Amino acid sequence: MEHRSGSRKPLNFSVELLHCDRSYGFFKSENIGHGGLFVNAGERFKTGDYITAKVLADESGSDSFHQINAIVVHSSENGMGLMWVDYNIPFFNTLDYILSSAA
Repeated sequence: MEHRSGSRKPLNFSVELLHCDRSYGFFKSENIGHGGLFVNAGERFKTGDYITAKVLADESGSDSFHQINAIVVHSSENGMGLMWVDYNIPFFNTLDYILSSAA
């Protein structure tokens, strides 16, 4: 079943995964888009779990973190597909800039 809403670009970001305010470490994204991202984190969480992704995005040379809530829609030994459940305007503005620069 396809859970994606929109396309994703193959971009690598450092992503910290949190659940109940506990950090589970930093991982690398494989792809990202307006609907969510795939993160190379193995099967850390189950499908349906709500987590927080803290994405380190480079915007015009300055590193900045954006924190956004997500739900796990796919989990395998390769990683997890996350779908955003919040609309975080500063995050999406930064994402728009990065995606347009990567095109």
